[in-house]
Amino acid sequence: MRKGKPNDPERRTRILRAALEVIASEGVHAASYRRIAAQAGVPLGSTTYYFSDLETLTVSAFETLRDGFEPRY
Repeated sequence: MRKGKPNDPERRTRILRAALEVIASEGVHAASYRRIAAQAGVPLGSTTYYFSDLETLTVSAFETLRDGFEPRY
């Protein structure tokens, strides 16, 4: 069993950013695990590893967006 740091510590962040990009360009209705994984350049299984369902992924992506704006105001 392997211990230590994950192979890609930024993977979750890349998935969230990719979700926002897919939603911005194609709409929330087009956001799927497959499209988001392709946009992020990660294996499809990574999306379900970090996010149990698309609603959780979408909400987390929008929370990340919100948190990025908050310090400016």
